[in-house]
Amino acid sequence: MRILLLSVLLLVPAQEEKRTLVLLIDDSASMNEPTAAGVTRADLVRRVLGDKELLVRLERRYKVVAVTFTGGSADDYRPAAAETAIGDALRKVLRDDPAAVVVFSDFKNNAGIDPADLAGEMRYRCVPVFAVLADLPPPDREVTLLDPDGDPTAPLGEEYRIEFKIRSRGFDGREIKVELRANEKKVSEIPVRLAEASYPARKVQYAAIDRVGDLLGDLPDAKEEERIEAERRRNASLTAPALTGIRVWYEYPKYLGMTDTPADEPGRGGEISAPVHTKVRFEGEVNEPLADARLAIGLDEVPILRSERRIAGEFRVEKPRGSYALRLVAKNGLWNREPLRFAIAGEADAAPALRIWDPPGESEDLAESGIRPFLAEVEDDHGVSEVAIERRTGGGEWRSAPVTPSMIVKGEIGARSVLVAWILDPRALGLRAGDEIEVRFRAADRKDVGGRNVAISRTVRIALLSLSRIEAALKDEIERVLRSLDQLAKKQEHAYALAGRLERDFAAAEELSADQRSRLRSLRIEQGEIADNLVAVRDDLARAQRRGISNRLFSEEAGADLRAALRMLDELVGDRRRLGPAPAAMRALGDAASAEGRAGRSKRLRAALDAMSTSISRILLARRTVEKWAGYQEVVRTVRRMLEAQRQLNRELERLRGK
Repeated sequence: MRILLLSVLLLVPAQEEKRTLVLLIDDSASMNEPTAAGVTRADLVRRVLGDKELLVRLERRYKVVAVTFTGGSADDYRPAAAETAIGDALRKVLRDDPAAVVVFSDFKNNAGIDPADLAGEMRYRCVPVFAVLADLPPPDREVTLLDPDGDPTAPLGEEYRIEFKIRSRGFDGREIKVELRANEKKVSEIPVRLAEASYPARKVQYAAIDRVGDLLGDLPDAKEEERIEAERRRNASLTAPALTGIRVWYEYPKYLGMTDTPADEPGRGGEISAPVHTKVRFEGEVNEPLADARLAIGLDEVPILRSERRIAGEFRVEKPRGSYALRLVAKNGLWNREPLRFAIAGEADAAPALRIWDPPGESEDLAESGIRPFLAEVEDDHGVSEVAIERRTGGGEWRSAPVTPSMIVKGEIGARSVLVAWILDPRALGLRAGDEIEVRFRAADRKDVGGRNVAISRTVRIALLSLSRIEAALKDEIERVLRSLDQLAKKQEHAYALAGRLERDFAAAEELSADQRSRLRSLRIEQGEIADNLVAVRDDLARAQRRGISNRLFSEEAGADLRAALRMLDELVGDRRRLGPAPAAMRALGDAASAEGRAGRSKRLRAALDAMSTSISRILLARRTVEKWAGYQEVVRTVRRMLEAQRQLNRELERLRGK
């Protein structure tokens, strides 16, 4: 039996496969901002996506795909992304060779690839891109001054450098003027010539969202599609230019004392990291013969040398952050497909670090017959070139005097660290009670490129008072110290008694309950407050001692008892190397609260009690010592008043004799 197999060929009309049209939609949170029309940018985009008539027109010719910048579907469009990365989103959709891309955005690009760096990829793939601003129509001509780049603060009277950028449309090649105003008054005017407009590779067409229908009418027709497809096939057979290697040499500013890159040991790779003002020289090899090459530093194009397969250029690192970009055009007409943008990390030479160690505060009182030592330190990575002391009285002009070698107690001018000691003597400056003098320090580094970095210290204000007022104020300070020591002794005795009671209450317990541990921790907090207050009293007493000596109320010898009290308080609070009894008691209480077992807890509680006992005795001893000194000083003060009264009487008698 024979079986005949018949093949049937069905002929159906061939259907042309539609090319993809991508609607690329910004889903960053800034799209939720309202427009002048009172609706958000996102609402304007939703209106376009909901225009059925427009979508039907498009779907006759294209397979329409709507996708957000972050790759999500546009069906549930809710902008919330933290960044606007137009370049990243565009690069992703270009890989699928769409017929065209329509970008809906506010175009506040702040992350990812610079869209301009995709020029080569757009040219290679022959993809037209349409930019639709999700806002009202922009004016045909506009000029915008972008946020200036500069330090928001500057020393009074110092030269201040400010850099700015201008974005413009409709003023190509025209000259404009930028005014600098201070308090509504024009202080400077700078002429600026605006750059000619230029478009990378295939021109990006632009429209406001209310004219999107007109813009989409410019989509490629069938004939244009054929031409584009032929160009795509041609490009696919060619090689785009690319860097096969790049070498970098650094020439550092001379004042840094750094060794320049040896000619035979260049750095590899395009990323730049160097001190600001460093001269950078680079060379690179290219895989294809070149017809053109461009170098841009930030927004500025700079000259570049090229041969068929080699490029070379140089520039200076001017800012802490920046970038440089290369654009290569091969003789076959292709541009570099991959972005050739490299980061520039400039290490700014900071101003010297300038600190006034003494006086520690912003203002002080001083007797007209007293003196006030100042101690200031200057540090700079590359050396200090000058230090000056500046002073003024009554809010007048600052007077500056350079620091002399005799004032330098550590280091020298030119070194990386300089310690300066200077004594303010009001009488030598002709100052009297009622005057006020302001003192500050100024320092400069060794930078000889673009001007030196200058640092100005904080200002210390010294009010000159009569000796009697200073004495009264010092007496009040000492009395406050005595009252504080009284209170701290009582608080420490109370904490000691409570710790003893807790030791007895918990003696039989192997493990403490949560409530019992909480009671120990509360006592630990109380002991910590005692330790902190002792530090404050110690600092107050030290300040009173310095004030008395500076104002010549007593000599170093007369302050011996006061120094003894300070030593006792120093021992009470301890330092980084050794805990004093007060903080040691606090630590022992904390250890007792977390200890496991009766033996370990009891040991730590006994240690806390011992430390508290020592703390009580030393607080009381320090108080007696200060009280003894205060009594002696009261005698001195009484004698001084008697002498002053006698001098006043003598002056009055002399005046009467003269008559």
